[in-house]
Amino acid sequence: MENSDLKSMPIDELWQLHQQVAAKLARELASEKARLEERLHKLGSAVGSSPAPSVPEGLSQIPESEKACRDLVWPR
Repeated sequence: MENSDLKSMPIDELWQLHQQVAAKLARELASEKARLEERLHKLGSAVGSSPAPSVPEGLSQIPESEKACRDLVWPR
């Protein structure tokens, strides 16, 4: 589609085109995500473990030692 074609399109048609493109991209993204998740699952099975679990809600990913260092005030 040429740029001049888009400039001459009515706004309703442009919006419809936008929705069609967004829907197609969403479908392709979901498909690619599913494919990659399946590959990740297979890789986890191949090495005898599952992918790393996520950190439970409420727990910090920052180790306590790093938190202590972060709160230090260094003299100048």
